[in-house]
Amino acid sequence: MKTDFSLINTIILTIFYVLVLFTGLIQSGVKSFFHSSHSGWLKSMLSFFAISVPFVLIICFYFGRFFQEINYLYLLLINICIILTIYFFVHNKTNYRSIPELIGDKFGKKNRRLVAVFLIISNYGLKLPVVIFAFAWFFNMAFGAQSFLILVSLITFSGVFITIRGLSSSIRTGSVIGLSLIIATLILMIDSFSKIGTTSFIYLQDQALQSGKLIPNPIFYIVMIFIVTGIWIIDTYSHQQLMISRDTGYKTKAIYGAGIILVLLSIFIFTTLKEYGFNNIASPAYIEYIINRVETSGFFLILLSSLFISSLTSIFISTSEIATFDLYKSIKPNSAENALKLVSRLSIVLSVVFTILITPLFPEINLRVIWALVSFYIIAVTPIVTIIIAGLIHAKLSENSVGITLVTSWFLGIIAGILISTGILNQAYTVFIFVALFFYSIACLFIIQMLNRKYFAAKLQYNSISK
Repeated sequence: MKTDFSLINTIILTIFYVLVLFTGLIQSGVKSFFHSSHSGWLKSMLSFFAISVPFVLIICFYFGRFFQEINYLYLLLINICIILTIYFFVHNKTNYRSIPELIGDKFGKKNRRLVAVFLIISNYGLKLPVVIFAFAWFFNMAFGAQSFLILVSLITFSGVFITIRGLSSSIRTGSVIGLSLIIATLILMIDSFSKIGTTSFIYLQDQALQSGKLIPNPIFYIVMIFIVTGIWIIDTYSHQQLMISRDTGYKTKAIYGAGIILVLLSIFIFTTLKEYGFNNIASPAYIEYIINRVETSGFFLILLSSLFISSLTSIFISTSEIATFDLYKSIKPNSAENALKLVSRLSIVLSVVFTILITPLFPEINLRVIWALVSFYIIAVTPIVTIIIAGLIHAKLSENSVGITLVTSWFLGIIAGILISTGILNQAYTVFIFVALFFYSIACLFIIQMLNRKYFAAKLQYNSISK
């Protein structure tokens, strides 16, 4: 029975990640996610991994506290396989700025506004709370009373960072941070798997955080500032090279070169602190001291801060672009550039304020609330995923078929989500409801498409006869 429960949880979490990936956790990065017309497929795939894998790790870390029977390596491999499948399926097929444009004009203006509103609600209602509560849990265990100030400062920094630097440079920064941290995290994870009596890097973190040695060393705050400053400088340089140079090969080298420099910079910092008992990265003391002696929690703070900033900027960018281009500009197509900038910045400010306001709610959140959010999101986002897949396969989708599919599927999904969140339906039914809604959406699209074809064919025949 335990195996079945573990399998159900694994399936649900995997579906959750795929839906988050599809609906655009990094909305404005869809083009760089799935399409790279200038670089080779391998470099494009590496860029895709650099942005997507950190969110797999975040989901594994967060849900690992509640579902300890899940094999995390198994879950990670499943997600990697799904990432590869999605990547090769849509590679060179998409060149759009955001998900509402993913199937061109097939959504129609009204439906695209509806999707844009849903995506904004999902950003505020699910993505931001999950990211905030996940990181708040880690920060609270590691830094105690200081965690709230750290979170607020990082949230504010993320909003100011986007506003000052601009959207495109923030995406580049996120990919650079993701690439460097993936390498560092995988090194620690591989080493932890080789230790006797441990099952994953996550359990090592739990053991370390519960060891009682939770006093942060002030020197590592300086290290964090140094790392963030280094990221800022390196990203500025790489971004300038990307904007100035017309050589696409040089642009790619600037991005991955910056990531390599960051990795080397991190290794240099942590391997030259001889007073902390390690001289080189190959020494077992390196892993032992960083993970099991949490008073030197600088690496942990840097890792969390970087991933937190990357996640927040992704959601802020997503909300800003959807509100500005997919919603405001569709309502007022002749808007001036200054008005668009104002809407974009206001949406970022509102996102920052909302995020800061929900942070103190962390102690009141329990597993039931998070599970209700995840279940509702899985069910509600299913028709969008279906339409996206159908739009990639089928060249022409009518506006009526898309609209009816969205409205009816969401209506059924909301009812199912309420039944699950109130406990009337068992949580195990989430997977079955998702599958049922998926096939319902496909059937709805197919049937309405067929009816539209017959209607227009009959109308065309009637017009030809009447002439």
